[in-house]
Amino acid sequence: MKIQLTQEVTTLIREGKNKQAKDIFYADDIVSIEGNGDKLEGVEAIHQKSTAWAAQVSEVHSASVSEPLLKYCG
Repeated sequence: MKIQLTQEVTTLIREGKNKQAKDIFYADDIVSIEGNGDKLEGVEAIHQKSTAWAAQVSEVHSASVSEPLLKYCG
């Protein structure tokens, strides 16, 4: 099950469907703690942050997503 989920996330991101991946796999009440300690609460806040970041980018030269890495805790 975990492998299937990681493959679904990876596929969506590789297809440029980052928002869809967040909508499917992020909890509505997600909390993101930024590097400076600020907190973003809720998936909509995460979407707004992503939109604001993308607005600052003038050109993307390349992007890639590696294979998912899973830690076995058996």
